[in-house]
Amino acid sequence: MWVLPTYDRPERAQKTLDSIAQSGCTTPGLVYIDGNQKYPALHLPKGWSVWQNELNRGVCAALNDVFARFPNCPWYGFMSDDSLVRTPFWDQRLLAQMDDYSIVHSADGWRSEERIHGAVVFGGELLRALQWWVPDGLVHSFCDDVWESIAHALHLRRYVPEVMVEHCHFGNQKAPVDFSYLKAYQSFDQDQQAFLKWKEMDFQAAIERVQKRQNGSPRVS
Repeated sequence: MWVLPTYDRPERAQKTLDSIAQSGCTTPGLVYIDGNQKYPALHLPKGWSVWQNELNRGVCAALNDVFARFPNCPWYGFMSDDSLVRTPFWDQRLLAQMDDYSIVHSADGWRSEERIHGAVVFGGELLRALQWWVPDGLVHSFCDDVWESIAHALHLRRYVPEVMVEHCHFGNQKAPVDFSYLKAYQSFDQDQQAFLKWKEMDFQAAIERVQKRQNGSPRVS
């Protein structure tokens, strides 16, 4: 299922959801409202639902919370609340490229030639082998650095450039700076240090867990 974390952006989240619905999306998703905020009733794509967490803990904790609540999905998809779907049937086109251990992602109109971004799909067996969606210690930034490190080491990345899920971020001048961005990047230095610590202390163990599972551990059907 898809996960759309959102914080203090009801209008932008609705635009993202509208673009998903208009694209002909046929796969289920969850809007994860990360904090005790007053969101109006959202108009959801078919098969989507809403979960509201009382505390704002950041996108990384939101993803891990969903993985903990739904540990047996065949795949997990992530999309940010500052994205707009531009390609019809984008979800099926991405899922057609995935397997149990792959990381598949769309174009994002910004950095997706080099970075894992846009709409990103993770094989369920990959996350179960890692035992997390994002390592502990990260709040907002550097989760893509983690995914890229793992994808490069195990040759798991599959980029689908013909699918566009546009990232409308202040960094590429497609959005104004808002409170959600300011709040998120307060943890940038902490996240950077957490990533460097993970890369030094836990990266190799994560790779070995995936390889072990690939080489014979039972899969969830």
